Amino acid sequence: MPSFITGGQRFDCKVTNKEKRKLSSLGLAIISITSHWKSILVSVLSLGLSGLLFVLAATYTASIDPESIVKKDVYQYGQFAIETTGKYSEKVSEIENFKQKIMEFPNISNIKQVVETDISWAGKNSTGKDQLSIITANDFASIQQFSESGDLDYQQLVQSNQIVAVNGVEGISKGDTVEFTFGDGTQKTYTVGGILDGDLYSNTAIYGGWFLMPTELIAENSVSFNVSIRLIVKANDTGLEHTTISLEKLVDMSDGLTLTTMQEAIASKEATIRQVGISIIGVTLFLLLFSIITFASTIITNIATKKREYAMFQSIGMTRKQTEKMALCESCVLAIGSLILTLILGIILGQILIKGLISAGIFYLSYTFPLALFTVYCIVVVLIILMITISAFYSLQKTPLVERLRIVD
Repeated sequence: MPSFITGGQRFDCKVTNKEKRKLSSLGLAIISITSHWKSILVSVLSLGLSGLLFVLAATYTASIDPESIVKKDVYQYGQFAIETTGKYSEKVSEIENFKQKIMEFPNISNIKQVVETDISWAGKNSTGKDQLSIITANDFASIQQFSESGDLDYQQLVQSNQIVAVNGVEGISKGDTVEFTFGDGTQKTYTVGGILDGDLYSNTAIYGGWFLMPTELIAENSVSFNVSIRLIVKANDTGLEHTTISLEKLVDMSDGLTLTTMQEAIASKEATIRQVGISIIGVTLFLLLFSIITFASTIITNIATKKREYAMFQSIGMTRKQTEKMALCESCVLAIGSLILTLILGIILGQILIKGLISAGIFYLSYTFPLALFTVYCIVVVLIILMITISAFYSLQKTPLVERLRIVD
């Protein structure tokens, strides 16, 4: 057993086979963190949880599928929407001629027509303002499946001067009489011949009005009021680009018509989602800023309280760059720890959030992790932490080594 003698006394040295720890800047940084981990844990959790709010907000925005939203609207029936407004008496015949021209295109498979006008209505117990959808016999089949009051017969509605109401119009039941006042001042009384299921009916998204009326009943009355007419055109996917060009040329040749494609609607929805996402993420970034400030304060305080420790390392042979690297490693370990916490919780809670929203009926979501935004967030956080660490360390180095060794914390 090795031994040595000092002061007249002999000391034996025990030799072990344990592996010696090789000290490095990273190793010293980890030792420093573990020695006062309680004071650091709060800052790491604060930054990690604030980052979690940012990730959840970004996850929600990234998980919105604009195509699903658009296809839930009128574009579930076609790739093109052609709209016009004007007097009923003028526009109906004009649109019929326009439809005939569209049907001459070889790639067109179907055209749906929606005619709506603003009305005021008065029932026996309630009054209101709404839209009236004017439907044809061909389109009537699409709403029969939503009837709550038995089978609906289009011809029966025409012969009995009856309309259809959607469940949800206050105070309106089957058999009630309702007086409509049209935009030109014409008043007419109708009987409610059927009630539609409001939840199921709203899923069609093609009709906006809460009252529906056969076209024949409108033709019997004054037709000088204004209407909005929309054609939803469905084309085969083959040759879709050529169909788009042909429709654009035809619309340009017609007065008062506008054409919107499904791709344009998707692009518009994406822009809206982007603006909403920026607003949501902006709020979370504002909250995140306070956590970064707290985290930075912890790093500055940590460096300041260890100025004597850094001086001792430099006095026994460590270079200034080595002690600086040690401080940087410590800050990086803390920053990466908070980012890992954010990543793990962000993935788990993000999936739970999106699944919960989908279960609640928000159909346009599909879980997508915001990898690009999270990567940018990581880079920004690490760069900020490194800049603060370097700044604090260089500020410390302005004090001479001897003076730092004399300081007693």
